[in-house]
This record gives sequence, structure tokens and C-alpha cells, in this order.
Amino acid sequence: MRITHDVFDISWRIKSIDERYELFYNRVAKRYEVKIDGVLQSIIPYPTLDVRTLNYLRETRRENLNSLIDKIERDNLALEKANEESIRKRAENRLEEVFL
Repeated sequence: MRITHDVFDISWRIKSIDERYELFYNRVAKRYEVKIDGVLQSIIPYPTLDVRTLNYLRETRRENLNSLIDKIERDNLALEKANEESIRKRAENRLEEVFL
């Protein structure tokens, strides 16, 4: 179902990002989608339309691909370090239980 009007005018405001963008609601998948000429461009990860939608579309544009990949790599590295720290702490706690 194509959306042409919404409370925060997101369907109109996405045109400032790319004038070809059209906003749809997929009733089967229960999600918002952005299309160009009927071709899916983006799935909106939020249950409602608000400014996050606009920010998400700007952030995930093809022109921002390199910076987005860098961000994903930084986030993955931080998660990896946090997981390693968690494993180390559990091992230390277990060793203390065994040897004390």
C-alpha cells in the first residue's frame, strides 16, 4: 500500500533525500519500505514513521557506503573486544572458584 500522507510528512520529506523515493507499507511483512519505480530500495527498521526514518535513509545511501562499512567494522571490533573481556572475566572467576 503506497503512503502519500502521514502525520510527520515523512512520505513527502523523503523526496528531499531522493525525489524518486516512494513510501509503502507492506501489510504481509508489516513493515515500511522505500521503493524507486517499484524496486525495493530500503526496508525501514522502525515500526512507526518519524525522523529516524529520514536519518536512516540518509545514512544508508550508496554515497555513504564506505563510512557505513567503517562504522560496522568499528562496532564489530568493539563487540569482539567486549566478548573477549567477558570470556576472560568468566575464566578468571572460574579459576578462582577452582583454586580457592
